[in-house]
Amino acid sequence: MRADALHRRTAIIAAACQLFRSHGDNVALDKVAAQAGVSVATVYRNFPNRASLIRACAEYMGDAFARFQQRLIADFEDPKNSGNDYVRAYATHILTMELNTLIPAFIPQDLDSLSPELTAQRDLLESNGRRFIELGQQHGEIGPGVTHLEFIVGLLSLARPREVDVEAYQPDLQEMIIDLYLAGIKRGHRA
Repeated sequence: MRADALHRRTAIIAAACQLFRSHGDNVALDKVAAQAGVSVATVYRNFPNRASLIRACAEYMGDAFARFQQRLIADFEDPKNSGNDYVRAYATHILTMELNTLIPAFIPQDLDSLSPELTAQRDLLESNGRRFIELGQQHGEIGPGVTHLEFIVGLLSLARPREVDVEAYQPDLQEMIIDLYLAGIKRGHRA
């Protein structure tokens, strides 16, 4: 693919991800095109249907998260960096990505129906996640019995969109929730 065509394709995916975060995956494709600075015809040339755009967004977000995981794990494994709060950085990154709004759009109810590419990506993310949990447990930041899936699902459950804008009353609410959540994660499961 030519560099300019690749640039347009990436701009479409990035625009779609941004719009899906704030408006769900039913955003009109002409809005995606406008956000990306391309024509609707260009969107359809790159993605013949909404499902193919959603799949491309899932791959894009998964690739970005895998790169983040690998950088964080490499830093976490380096003994020179032992004072850094990698568990908080991981939690904050998950919330910043706004996965709680994107997962329903990108992940089918039946995980066995994922494409081979997304299945391979999911396996990589899970492997990285297990390593992250191991490191967190070795450093005493994640308690016994906590799995990566529990870490992610618990965090996303706490951060789900609220009916009332409580941040207007408590601006640092998300940071407080992360503090409380990580304190529980550090303790682990009840024996």
